[in-house]
Amino acid sequence: MKAVNRAGIEVTAYCDELVEAHRIFSSAMWPRKRRRREEVYVRWKFRGPEKGSVDGLLLAVSGDKVIGQLGLIPVKVNFNGAEKRSQWACDLMVDPDHRREGVGRLLFENAFSRDMMTIGNNPSPGAEALMLKSGFRKISSGRLMVFPVKASHILKWVIPGRLQFLTPALSGALQFYFSYKASKLVSTGRIFRECTIEETAELMAVARKNGEESAVVHDMSFLEWRAGGFLNFAPEFLRICSDSGAFALHGCFGDTYIIYDWFCHSAQETREMVSEVIANAKKDDCGIIQAVANTHEEESNLSDLGFIRARNEENIIHYSSDGFLNDAKKFRFTLCDTDLNL
Repeated sequence: MKAVNRAGIEVTAYCDELVEAHRIFSSAMWPRKRRRREEVYVRWKFRGPEKGSVDGLLLAVSGDKVIGQLGLIPVKVNFNGAEKRSQWACDLMVDPDHRREGVGRLLFENAFSRDMMTIGNNPSPGAEALMLKSGFRKISSGRLMVFPVKASHILKWVIPGRLQFLTPALSGALQFYFSYKASKLVSTGRIFRECTIEETAELMAVARKNGEESAVVHDMSFLEWRAGGFLNFAPEFLRICSDSGAFALHGCFGDTYIIYDWFCHSAQETREMVSEVIANAKKDDCGIIQAVANTHEEESNLSDLGFIRARNEENIIHYSSDGFLNDAKKFRFTLCDTDLNL
């Protein structure tokens, strides 16, 4: 799949012949992220084959030089009982020497030419402006919630840079408060147990069966890729479930502990689930826990346990030629849907 604009820029999928050119581009654009230039990581992240073309990564090429890219992770989205092949947009990057030349727009035009929906979340202001001009629409979604195991981490998040000098003075008082909250969350060990990816996929299917929200389909193919771990690039998620059908996928990423996806029937189940997570976060010396609340009940239950709401909802943005999600009122977003923390 190739296309050429009037400036002679060719758009093509990542392939064997462009591995070195992409490595040079990635090294310049993300000098501190070595994994982005590793072929094995690129092929895994965009769910491509070990050799040949990776349709999930579009490259803009001028001559023998890569000057831009757009990541498009293959997923399926469910809405009103129907599924649509989709691609989650991420990693839009254009060489600074070639910006304002229409490279980003060309990449998106090629993405739109596919028979699938394109989705994104929390794009940068520049990327969002380009996406909205290209026909994307916004849809309401969940809200990020955080629990500061170490108070200094939340202060860095909520205090403006010019007031960071207040952090040491506030840390002590807040640390006492959140340590107290955490001390009250001790698992009884009676509700949740470890489970397999197969069990998790079944529970997810049941939990989403009667939901009215649109959402990414977390089937076995998706979970084996996203939750199964890959070399030293992505850890395997921990998986817990209850006999009632509650579940959680969770794990440590750097100094952040992430509840990637979860479902609980009640406040008590939520309390037990969070207790399990806090115990693991402390063991891994993580400073903060993240989760997404997709309902008012989930948000309320997490808040009661000490989680703090993000200021804004997660920003989900979508485009399809047939308007597949145009009537959807809500998108159920999880922290494993896209390339967050990869």
